Amino acid sequence: MSKYEFAEQYNIACVVIEPGDTADKIIQDAAQNGATYFDGEDTCYCVRFPNRPQEVYTENALRR
Repeated sequence: MSKYEFAEQYNIACVVIEPGDTADKIIQDAAQNGATYFDGEDTCYCVRFPNRPQEVYTENALRR
């Protein structure tokens, strides 16, 4: 089960990435739990990598 935080700068949930999480799992969890952000062109997913700040990433960026 994923952990979540609230991303005040985006006013949405944020998925806290943990070791072993896959891009598919992160994207699915973000979509199901309101951690998505539309930037006008792409749907982005709000996530926080370990020891990093909360950021939004496109699906392509998460898969890289």
